[in-house]
Order: sequence, then C-alpha cells, then structure tokens
Amino acid sequence: MGRFTGQVAIVTGGAQGIGLGIAKQLGIEGASIAMWDLNPQMLGEAEKTLVCEGGRSLGIVCDVTRPDNVERAMARTLENFGSRIDVLVTAAGITGKTNVKTHEVDLADFERVMELNVMGILLCIKAVLPAKTVRELLLRWEASASECAPYVPPSHPSPLRVLVPHVGRQGHLHGP
Repeated sequence: MGRFTGQVAIVTGGAQGIGLGIAKQLGIEGASIAMWDLNPQMLGEAEKTLVCEGGRSLGIVCDVTRPDNVERAMARTLENFGSRIDVLVTAAGITGKTNVKTHEVDLADFERVMELNVMGILLCIKAVLPAKTVRELLLRWEASASECAPYVPPSHPSPLRVLVPHVGRQGHLHGP
C-alpha cells in the first residue's frame, strides 16, 4: 500500500515532462490521477501508460488559462473520483523565450507566460478551494535552465516531500 492510496490528485500539465513524472509516481504510490493537459494525443498516451502501470487515471483536455475549461475539468474530476481532491499539482507552465535582453522581450510572449504560469495556477486553486477539497498540498514548480525544484512549505508534513525529489527536470524518476 502506497503513501497516496485512496487519495485523488489533479496534475496540470500531466501529459508530459515533469507533470507526467509526478503523475506516474503518484500512481505508483496509489493515488487516482486526473491529468489536465492541452495536448489530447499526449494525454491519451499518458492515461494508457498510467493504467498499464496499475494506476487509476483520467485524462482531461484543459486549457488552465480559461476559467470555463478549469471549471469543466474540475467537475469531471469530481464526477469520476468522488467529492474530494487530496493533492493539486500545478505543473503546467512554460518558460517563454530565453536569453533575450529585457528591452527586446516580446510583450505577447511575456503575456502568454504570465497567463499560463500565474493565472493558470490561480484558476486551478480557485476551482478547488471553494469546495474545501484539497487536503494535502499545492505545488508550484520553479524552473531554471539548470534545475527544477518544487515549492513545498518547509513545515508541511506531506509525503510529497519524499516524492518530489525523485522527479527530474524531464519527468524521469531518480532515486528510490
């Protein structure tokens, strides 16, 4: 029996990279996973992978920058897994163009980064918290060119503190 047996997790950006790596590990640890992602093909493959590995998963096409998409995804998640969400992982995100001088930053690119990386997180939190369903933790990934580390509050007594160090930059598991 895993540390997340009987728990339900939402993983945004769950069809690839870090999000998929976290979804796989949560599945290995016994969680039921709702993966919200923009890419329906990758989402279908990710869902098949988790099911083949013995997990219970649901892939939902969702643009986390659109409130109607987030509300629909939340409704489908609760409909399929019950009335509570134990873990919300906000792994959907983009870097945007790098190695660009500040005065040369394209404003449309910057707005897209902010829309997904900030507004997307806010919309997911807003969808989950009114029902007071989150019992575990909200994760926010801070990515740089050389590393990717989750923000886990230092005093938070979560099994995710053990889980997340094993998921590398591209979503591959490391360590035990």
